Amino acid sequence: MNGLLQRAQDAAQEAARRAQEAATIAAKRASETAAKVQDEASRLDLNNVSQKLQQHASAGVDLLHRKASDLYDKASYKEVVTVEGQPLQLLKTLGEGGFGFVYLARHTQNGKDYALKRMIGQDEDSTELARAELALLQRLDHPNIVKTHAACERRRDGGGTEFLLVMELAGAGTLARWVTPDEATGAMPPPIGEERLLCNFHDVCKAVAFLHGQSPPLTHYDLKLENVL
Repeated sequence: MNGLLQRAQDAAQEAARRAQEAATIAAKRASETAAKVQDEASRLDLNNVSQKLQQHASAGVDLLHRKASDLYDKASYKEVVTVEGQPLQLLKTLGEGGFGFVYLARHTQNGKDYALKRMIGQDEDSTELARAELALLQRLDHPNIVKTHAACERRRDGGGTEFLLVMELAGAGTLARWVTPDEATGAMPPPIGEERLLCNFHDVCKAVAFLHGQSPPLTHYDLKLENVL
């Protein structure tokens, strides 16, 4: 009798031990799973936060860049230059190239706006190139080529030669604006109508034909949407 009771007690203890082991294993697995889920959730949240931070940082950098550019324009472009007796105040930079800058310039007396191109000749070669461009632009007279109103050449205090060209301001921008997404929204502009497209193309052809008809013939070498105003 005692032997049977002892065996029953042993069996009960073994069952309890196995149940405890099973419960421990299950709890451990549940804990590991919970930890993995929490870690994954945390990682996903961090990635989401990181992406948002990067987006905000990028937007902030763009905003700061624009504000810095505006402040730079306001602080720097108070210079007034005189070209063939015409006083012009440089308001802001419109563009820049190899050795030249284009500014928005306003006549201080009549308030009319122009594009002023400033070229710097630091050595003999760049000076001769700028001088040749100045002379060429002054003699080109065609309705589809930007008109040069005045020009001058002068020595710079820091060395080299400076060339200033007062040119017609094409304030509507270039043809590239019709194929470039809006900076703020990313939306593409509406398509150009066929009639307007052909008109623009015809204007470019007339300007190129005029250049080719010079003696000697002139070649543009950089005809692209960004250079058609």
